[in-house]
Amino acid sequence: MGGVSQIGVLEGANAWAPRATPWPEPTKKVIVVASARNEGVYLLEWVAHYLLLGADSILIYTNDNSDGSDELLCAVATHVPQVSVVFNETPASLSAQRKAYQHAMSASPLVAEHEWAAVVDLDELAFPRIGTGIATLPEFVALMCSTYGASAIRLNWQYQFDAPSLEYRSDPVGELYPIAAVTRGVKSIFRLRDFVRFRTVHRVDLLHGKLTIDGAGRPVGEEPAEEAATDLGCIRHYWHRSFVEFDARIARGIGTQPVQGGIRRSHADYFSRRPLHARHDPLDAAWLAKLRESLASLRSIASIASAESQVRERVQSALERRARELRPLFESLSRPRSS
Repeated sequence: MGGVSQIGVLEGANAWAPRATPWPEPTKKVIVVASARNEGVYLLEWVAHYLLLGADSILIYTNDNSDGSDELLCAVATHVPQVSVVFNETPASLSAQRKAYQHAMSASPLVAEHEWAAVVDLDELAFPRIGTGIATLPEFVALMCSTYGASAIRLNWQYQFDAPSLEYRSDPVGELYPIAAVTRGVKSIFRLRDFVRFRTVHRVDLLHGKLTIDGAGRPVGEEPAEEAATDLGCIRHYWHRSFVEFDARIARGIGTQPVQGGIRRSHADYFSRRPLHARHDPLDAAWLAKLRESLASLRSIASIASAESQVRERVQSALERRARELRPLFESLSRPRSS
């Protein structure tokens, strides 16, 4: 059952500490865990996607929202039994994301009810595959066990983008960004009782002798695989949206960095980090149709629809103003450089 809770400043603050108590016997199969800040306009699509993937539970840690996300998250957690929200009070010296994931693995009773976990961001949509079709998460982890004997899989990022654009568009991201480029970056789906610690938020260490595979089903060690592979699926990563949304990403900061201070991105990254080798890979039309149905179902709940509408009104107004301010910079950075 979903719900809303809060963790204090020091709960989960000891990064990558081992679990304090033994794991109980699982009663559910897969939980999706995320950390989010000021991402309310993307929230319902993200939740709808993971509900379609058959996640038993969705756990969202959140902190320091100024876009109305708090009200929307509470409405979703109140009316969607699979979704739980934790307000993550985080001191400025710590990474909210690292603190959240440490708490999830070491102290969350909800996480402990599950056999497997997928840890992803709000700009990441997992697409596990069996054969040529999209698999549900329970189907996928069953395959990991029966066919590969694996306790973790690293799915490669597949950057999704389009031609550089300045302004925000409100359509589902799955419809807006059809150009794809697979990268060596990964996110992990892993068996909780074989988990030891996060090597990074992208890769996990397992108990000695437990197997991690890559997207081709090949055993991998501690370091990233030499070649990216998507035979078993990918993580569609919507890192490149519009320039004004990238500006908002800069303002949010990098999840693994302290809430205040730490490394910050540059506006030039929006252009310089666009993959060179890409292909046209739009989202499956049948999946998009299901996604729209799932979104419509969520929006049929009055309190969710009202909270989302307020978030969208607030964010769109702010992004329109910011886009006007950013236009000279966008045009300058997008101008071809002379050699």
